Amino acid sequence: MNATQKNAALPVILITALFFFWGAANNLNDVLIAHFRKAFTLSDLQSLAGSGEYETIAFCERNAQVGILSLASTPLGLKTLTAFNDPLAFDQWPLATLGATEPWTATPPAGSSTIVAIVDSGLRRLDGTIHADIGAVQPIPACQPAPYADGIDREGHGTRLAGTIAALFDNSIGIASAVPATWGISLLPIKFFETGEPATAYYASTAISCAVDQGAKVVNASWHVAPADSNLTMLKSAIEYAMGKGCLVVAAAGNSGTNNELFPIYPANFGAVPPLAGNGMLTVMAVDRYDVKASFSNYGPNTVDIAAPGVGIMTTGQYLVDPPRYEFHTGTSASAAFVSAGAALVFALNPAWTPRQVIQHLTAAADVVAGLRLACVGGRRLNLRRAVYGPIVILAPLSGTSLPAGQQAQIRWGNEYTNPDFTDVAIDFSKDDGVTWTPLTASTPNDGAFDWTPGAADRTTKARLRITPLAGNFPVTSDKFKIV
Repeated sequence: MNATQKNAALPVILITALFFFWGAANNLNDVLIAHFRKAFTLSDLQSLAGSGEYETIAFCERNAQVGILSLASTPLGLKTLTAFNDPLAFDQWPLATLGATEPWTATPPAGSSTIVAIVDSGLRRLDGTIHADIGAVQPIPACQPAPYADGIDREGHGTRLAGTIAALFDNSIGIASAVPATWGISLLPIKFFETGEPATAYYASTAISCAVDQGAKVVNASWHVAPADSNLTMLKSAIEYAMGKGCLVVAAAGNSGTNNELFPIYPANFGAVPPLAGNGMLTVMAVDRYDVKASFSNYGPNTVDIAAPGVGIMTTGQYLVDPPRYEFHTGTSASAAFVSAGAALVFALNPAWTPRQVIQHLTAAADVVAGLRLACVGGRRLNLRRAVYGPIVILAPLSGTSLPAGQQAQIRWGNEYTNPDFTDVAIDFSKDDGVTWTPLTASTPNDGAFDWTPGAADRTTKARLRITPLAGNFPVTSDKFKIV
C-alpha cells in the first residue's frame, strides 16, 4: 500500500473554500470534491487554485495512499495470571503490564456513554454479525464512506483492533480486555479501505469526520499515509475537526523502526505541532513485555507521546463459522488500540473532560521507564490501573485504627503521580461503611494533609473516609477504622 504515485497518474482532490473552512455545513463530509481528468499535473492544479475560474478552490493535494500498521506475529509462550475466567487471558501479557488483570472496582457516572471509533478495515463478518467476543458495537452510520458501506472486515485488521480495545471479559470464552461491558463504552467501526484496494487519505479523512459526527469521543487511527506524502491538509483538518468536537485521536507511531523526528510519518506527526500537540492527539509507540522498545517501532523523544504493548498481542481474529477465532498480532496498531481503550475508560469516568484533560491524565498516570526516555516523551508507558483509579493513596487513618471522639485526628494521603489539574480534593466521612457520606470539606489543597476532630455523634466501628480530586472522578476510599 506504500507504492509511490506519480503526480499526473491519479485524479487530484480539490476542496472548495466554502466547506473546507468549516462554514455553514461544518462537516468535512460536505466538502465538495471535484476529480479533474484533464491532462493536469499536481503542480498545474496547485497553481490554478484560488485564481480565475478556480477561485473557490482552497487547496489541491494528491490523494495519498494509506498503509496499516500490523505485522505477522507468533505466540511468546509466556503466561500471565489474571482474575478473569476467559480461557485465553493467560496468553495476554499486556494485562499485567497495564495493571488490568481483574475487573475494575471504579464506577462511571450513571448514564455515561463513550463511543470509540475504529477507523480501519471494518468489523463485521460476511453475514453482517460481529465477533462473539467483542462488546457493544454501533450500527453502520449513513456517513460511512459509500464504497465500504457493508462494513465487512475482509482484511481482519479492524477485528484485531476491536478485540484489543474491547473484548468481553469474564464471559468464559476467548480473551479479556480492560473495558467492562457495563461502562457504556461502545465501538463504532468506520471502514475506509478494502483488501486488495489502495486505502487513501481522502477516505481516511471522511471516515474520521463521519466518526466525529456520530459522537465518537476517541478515534483509533492505526495506519499511516505513504511516507512520501506530507501535504495532507485534508487529513490534518479532519483531525483538527475532531479535536474541536471534543474527540481525541490516537495514532500509531509506525513500524519502520525509524525516528519520526528525522523521517516524519503521518498522521502520527500531526500530534507534535499546534494546535493538536497536547490537545487533540496521542501518538503511540510499541514495547515488548520487558518494556523494551520493539525493534520495528518508530520512536521520537519529542514527537511520540507514550508507549504501550505491541508485541505478540492475543486478540480476536476473523472467522466464518463458530467457534470464534483468535490470533496474535504485532505492531504499533496494537499499541494504539491499548491507548484508545485507556482514553475510553477515562472519558467514561469523566464524560465532561476535554481531549486535553484525558491526554494529561493518561500521560501523568503512565509509568516512567528509564530505557524509553530517548524513545518517547518522558519515557512514558501506559498504565491503565493508575489511569482508572487516580493518584491518591490514603495513608492515615490506617485500617482498624481507633480515633477518640473530641480529639484532633490526622488525615494523610499521598499521590502516586502528579496531575496538574488535581490541585484540590474533597473529603467525605461515612460512619456506616460507605452507605452514606457526610462532607468534611468541599475543597482543600491536595497537599496530603487535613486535620479533623470527630464528634461524639461520629462514634462507630464502621468508619471510612473518601478523598476525591475536584477535577476528576477518581474517589479513593479508606479501609475501615473506629471512632471511640
